[in-house]
Amino acid sequence: MMVRFAYGVLVAAVGCVFAPGPAWAQDFPSKSIRFVQPFPPGGAVDTISRLVGERLAARVGQQVVVDNRPGANGAIAVNLIALAPPDGYTVMAVAQSFLTHQSVYGDFKYDVRKDLTPVILGAQFPLVLVVHPTVPARSVRELIDFAKAKSGGLSYGDNGGIGSSGHIAMELFKQQSGVEIIHVPYKGAGPMYVDLIGGQVQTAFTHITSTLPYVTAGRIRALATTAATRLPALPDVPTTAEAGFAGVNITELWGVIGPAGMPRAVVKKLNGEIADILKTSPMHERLIGEGAQVVADTPEKFSGFIRTEVTKIAEVLRRAGIKRGNF
Repeated sequence: MMVRFAYGVLVAAVGCVFAPGPAWAQDFPSKSIRFVQPFPPGGAVDTISRLVGERLAARVGQQVVVDNRPGANGAIAVNLIALAPPDGYTVMAVAQSFLTHQSVYGDFKYDVRKDLTPVILGAQFPLVLVVHPTVPARSVRELIDFAKAKSGGLSYGDNGGIGSSGHIAMELFKQQSGVEIIHVPYKGAGPMYVDLIGGQVQTAFTHITSTLPYVTAGRIRALATTAATRLPALPDVPTTAEAGFAGVNITELWGVIGPAGMPRAVVKKLNGEIADILKTSPMHERLIGEGAQVVADTPEKFSGFIRTEVTKIAEVLRRAGIKRGNF
């Protein structure tokens, strides 16, 4: 009798531990969601997040409050999110830069592979390898030959500093092609494009969305994209894989993460809602029109992507001789 009673208590206890997961997810969200942004208002990540936030609020019947916490290329926001309660009511949008923090910043204490919860990799934005019109190269191979002939005389612009997507892509390209191109970092896209269009820097890996108008106007020339397939907006421009550099596949991204330990059911709920938003008109058409590739993958696939990219980026930076510091 005592054994039967003890077994009944154990079953009840186990039920109390595991039953609230689905019930909690069914009730989630029951209050407003804080959506942390790692950059100032107006940028690509912030713009997409606000559009997704508006649609998410309408779908779940709760307010989604955008909270901009810029600084250190997004590392300040990651530090904040890592310490937030893991209940799904505080999440964060991320760009490619969050994959570099632990390899770049000396005082960054988290491992994004295990100290955060991947929610969704929403979209990827291919980069475009461009040159100033004074550079005679009309293909990636011709750029390599020209750079080698110039013997370190070329420079490339980068609008995000150490660890940005443009920086990582060009360093990876340099390592795979054997060319030397001098790094010129900028604090924003505006100043970088002024110098790129003016010829003060001769080449760059740039964001597809901001690059298209300049390419169309003939102010810079596109040689390749880091997309998996050719882009509808640039059908005559080959991919880096087609140009013989399949490993140079760094892209910008938009995704959502949360603190470590978020309930699986809540993660699944957020993933499903955001995936539906990204795959539904007019959001889908807008992203495609801006050169994005809508991914909307599962949390598990996003986790695998993070593990692979963090390791790859760390190796690129190591080969480039860049050590952790205060950049």
